[in-house]
Amino acid sequence: MAIKNSKRLIIDASILQAAGITEQPTSKQCRGVLRTVISVCHRAVLTPILQDEWDKHAQRSAVAREWITAMQGRKEKLQNLTRFSHSLVQPEVEILAIDPFIKRIILKDVHLVEAALSMDRIIISLDERAKHHFSSIVSNIPDLTKLMWVNPLRDENVIDWLKQGAEPDKRRCLGFTDDET
Repeated sequence: MAIKNSKRLIIDASILQAAGITEQPTSKQCRGVLRTVISVCHRAVLTPILQDEWDKHAQRSAVAREWITAMQGRKEKLQNLTRFSHSLVQPEVEILAIDPFIKRIILKDVHLVEAALSMDRIIISLDERAKHHFSSIVSNIPDLTKLMWVNPLRDENVIDWLKQGAEPDKRRCLGFTDDET
């Protein structure tokens, strides 16, 4: 199934690590996301840091290894962001007066945010803790509110959303609260 509006997605290594062959909900949902990305015209974006994480986690999952191989075999399904630098958000995070533990969590995954801001502003990740902490700093870094952070376990409609073109949805954006509906 091909859609016209292809999105460039940042797929966290947590998705690859969790995708397995079992029918356990996490494994099944992450596997479904990966299969959907490859079956529609979305692309996965890789930064050097994300490539290292993928390589590490793919060793633990046959599904991830097969998916990466299939993506590499299809023209334009993987987009390398080689001239990638942490110049959009990292400096702003570095100067925030927040708990050092929280800052470390944010800085660990800032590469996902930086890449997403450079592309189509979509992160697919299981990491709710990082999502929560990024959401907590949107008042300091308003550009973060433009990012959709999608967790396949928390968003039961993510596969349909991907199939329908992964259009912007404020309910999936960092910092969104139910008060905004």
